[in-house]
Amino acid sequence: MMPIKKSLKDSSPTTIVSADNKTWTVISWENPDLAKQMTSTDFVLDGQYMRMSQGFWITDHNALNLYKPEDSLLIKLMGEKIELSYKKIRKWLGSNIKKTWIFGNIAIVEFFTSKESRNILHDRPWRIMKINQKMRLNITRALLLLEMPSNIQIDDMGPSRFDDKEELRYCLRSISKHVPWIKTVYLITNGEIPYWLNLDNPKLRLITHEEIFPNQNDLPTFSSPAIEVNIHRIPGLSEKFLYFNDDILIGKDIWPEDFISPAYGQKVYLSWPVPDCSPSCPWSWVQDGSCDSPCNISACSFDGGDCISETASYRSVLEYGDYDDIQAPLKEQLSDTNYGYPKDLANFKIPSGKSVKKLTENGHHEHSNNTKKSKLAYPAHWSLPGDLDQTLRKDMDTYARSLLYVNDLMNRNYRYLMRKVPAHMPHLIDKAILKSLHSKFQKQFEETSSHRFRSANDMQFAFSYFQFILSEREILSDYEIFDKFDTDNSGTWSDREIRTIMAQLYRLPLTKDSVSHFEGMLSKCMEGLPTAAQPPFERYIDSTLPVIEKKSLVKCSKVMKIMRDRFGSRPKYNHLVLKSSEVDVATSFQMVVSNITTLLTSLDQIRANPKKFICLNDNMDHKSSENDLAKSVLIDFYHSLFPIPSPFELSSEVRNRFTTYQELIAWQNRRATSIYIFSAILILCLLVLSIVCFKRELLVIKKILFRSESRKNSPT
Repeated sequence: MMPIKKSLKDSSPTTIVSADNKTWTVISWENPDLAKQMTSTDFVLDGQYMRMSQGFWITDHNALNLYKPEDSLLIKLMGEKIELSYKKIRKWLGSNIKKTWIFGNIAIVEFFTSKESRNILHDRPWRIMKINQKMRLNITRALLLLEMPSNIQIDDMGPSRFDDKEELRYCLRSISKHVPWIKTVYLITNGEIPYWLNLDNPKLRLITHEEIFPNQNDLPTFSSPAIEVNIHRIPGLSEKFLYFNDDILIGKDIWPEDFISPAYGQKVYLSWPVPDCSPSCPWSWVQDGSCDSPCNISACSFDGGDCISETASYRSVLEYGDYDDIQAPLKEQLSDTNYGYPKDLANFKIPSGKSVKKLTENGHHEHSNNTKKSKLAYPAHWSLPGDLDQTLRKDMDTYARSLLYVNDLMNRNYRYLMRKVPAHMPHLIDKAILKSLHSKFQKQFEETSSHRFRSANDMQFAFSYFQFILSEREILSDYEIFDKFDTDNSGTWSDREIRTIMAQLYRLPLTKDSVSHFEGMLSKCMEGLPTAAQPPFERYIDSTLPVIEKKSLVKCSKVMKIMRDRFGSRPKYNHLVLKSSEVDVATSFQMVVSNITTLLTSLDQIRANPKKFICLNDNMDHKSSENDLAKSVLIDFYHSLFPIPSPFELSSEVRNRFTTYQELIAWQNRRATSIYIFSAILILCLLVLSIVCFKRELLVIKKILFRSESRKNSPT
């Protein structure tokens, strides 16, 4: 909505708290809808215009821009699922409650004074309160995130990024069941410890962000790409490791052979194509040899240079009257899940009554409803108005825009391709390859690491890694190119070897003209050059070719240019791109939605055909009244696949004493210090006790030692 100026008194806030006298004032409303309407609104306070934005309750005390009220607590219900209410909270925490906000199984409780909150927490930052045998309350200080960067989309800080649906617990169960050959599991967190996690398991190591970020000024971070670009710095990590997101499940037994082939190297699972550079220009049009005017924009790298030879820059346009006239029907054909471009590009419909202007070969526009045919200098495609085109691009989520950012880097450093995004699954990562990738794009990776939140110019981890593997090539020398086809190592090319070269150079079936053309170039190159004797059995009976010797042929620029263009490089990293059918057989991607019927259908599809790699992506409408039921359905599904607790879990009646790694380390340090002091005191007490109890014996020993020493020192 457009910002509107209004007096703060007109909106009737219930509470105004000064977070600090210079920067922020915290205001709350009884009605959440009214609070939402006030977001991004200008208002008047003491005669001054001010800006209002939404705050977020969190528990991370390392975050920036925090308001830390002493009188507010965040409670989370664990164990038995019941509906939280003010009456129940009042029963558990006492009657001195000023205000309560309830969000599912989480509540924010504000007391009249800070004394009540300190008493409940026992002057600690957190506490586990036992309600009964099946239910506990996880109580922490409630912290309010007051301000986020202006370039952050609300989805990047949405509930789906923080709501716990037990994904991690069941991800570890699936690993324990189907990947028994994994040596160590490294769990990366910002310091939080799940209450059920068994930290004593020798195969589990908890890693904090501080351990892997080389620049501590980049912390704290709430950006998963920033964390991903540093995971190879985990101390003790293997040279090759599997990287999981917590929404990945393993549905069948998997082995290293699912990720790497002894013959072909890294297996690459590609899924859906990268979003187009523009809603009016698919990547297949870029650098295809024809100048496509909708692609002749900066976002599409100006058609990959296809339009450079044109005498002028042209752009196909839609003839329309009113902008809003055309905007509505265009938006109706856009898909929310299709990253901002048309659902069906081939059948994209232009609003009725509008006509497309085309470019004739002499550069003049010609209407599509004109019956006169004219040969075009390049294909004339439809395109959106420039301002709408850019609006739709901005409407992409941050992830889609970051894919375009990385794809543009790959285009500029390698070649223009219709690239695909790796499937949602565990990825086998080679640290040596990853370090080479970081070295090539050092500036971009350092920038990604510095982002506090997800950004449109993030280096997407899996996409950049696998596209780097596919794109990196080694340049071959002329001698190496020759030897590639000299299969018998004779130092010359036989007729059979030359036939292999022509089969890879020309379109099949080979024609007489193609054969004569290539053999003629070879013969011309050898004219007047001294040649060695022809090795036996290398020429057909009717062959007229001279001896094609290595040291002579590499001096022939005409032939070697053709050979370099076609065979002058090879993949630097061995890899095998799996077919789409193979990827579909191995992977399953389903959206977790609030609609129970749709959710059950998706989960039943996985039950009916369990695959090796399962990804359940949270796409819930977090305002839906069906969310609690949807979570229960999801947990029931998890439990149907993995009902047996893994060794990474504590027994059901035990909870971790500490909820953050910092508190655990502080407690361990205090315990170590206490043990050291106690040991020193115990040793001292034992020493004193020994002296008191064995005083006579010690004196006798002393006399004996003194006499022995005297005899040694006396003259003989």
